[in-house]
Amino acid sequence: MDNLYEIINASTIPNFSTNVTLPLRSEIDRVSLPILDSEASVDFCLICQNANKSKLKKLLGFVKGK
Repeated sequence: MDNLYEIINASTIPNFSTNVTLPLRSEIDRVSLPILDSEASVDFCLICQNANKSKLKKLLGFVKGK
């Protein structure tokens, strides 16, 4: 990701961020324009086996906002 951010910051190409990645960004001379269209959203489903649930507990908590 560091290499990608380096390319983005050194160029004028448009780039996209999410509500999760936006606070992690440190761009200079960039303006974030929110896409407010309700059609421009996506739902994700995460599926794992019960045997692996404990391994993914931190990720699942992050996704659920806990």
